[in-house]
Amino acid sequence: MSLISCNECGKEVSSKADTCPNCGNPIKRKRKNNKNFKISKKKIIICSLLIALAIFIGFTIKNTKQKAEENKQRIISEEYQKDLLDISYDLLLGASQAEKCGNLITKVWHNAIWEEKDDETDKYTRKNNGTGDFYDDFNDSLSVLFESDEYKKMVSSIKENKNKVKNEMKNMKNPPEEWKEAYDDLKEYYDDYLEFTNLVLDPSGNLNSYSSKFSDLDSKVSKDYSRMEYYFDN
Repeated sequence: MSLISCNECGKEVSSKADTCPNCGNPIKRKRKNNKNFKISKKKIIICSLLIALAIFIGFTIKNTKQKAEENKQRIISEEYQKDLLDISYDLLLGASQAEKCGNLITKVWHNAIWEEKDDETDKYTRKNNGTGDFYDDFNDSLSVLFESDEYKKMVSSIKENKNKVKNEMKNMKNPPEEWKEAYDDLKEYYDDYLEFTNLVLDPSGNLNSYSSKFSDLDSKVSKDYSRMEYYFDN
């Protein structure tokens, strides 16, 4: 129990008294103020809402960034697949050009040695632009072929294709994870292509060794392309 002052007469009275024993004035007790409690509770609710909002915003931003990154990787993957398709076709085109040129070399070489007449090779293997006797040395026939406009045009196309493919291969480095196996197959394809085109551009050895190597590489390049086709369907 404590003493308080009467609001009317100022005398000290018990804090538990209902009226002042001196003047009879009713004692007005101070009520506890719950304002601070109410304010604190309100702050807690507001803070909780702000925290929940911050978590939601953070999750939304993270989810948005993740989707953006996934979309970016998807685009990169699709572009890589397209580039893979393009370079595979360019390799096949160059190999086809080399095949045509190599077949002509082989045919001229063979017909010059065995003196076999043929409408396609006579202009290279026979004198007087294909109307006279066969050249005494098959190397003369090959020289005529190599100096012809037809052969030079073939060589020019093959070299142009090689330069194009060389630049394309530079862009195929560092493939996305899902295309690493495809890139390994592409490198093997490219190596066989280079060996094949170089053989045609610089034929050497005898007819048998050249023909055998030419046939093997021609078959390899064809199989390489068939293996690459798997990646176009997936």
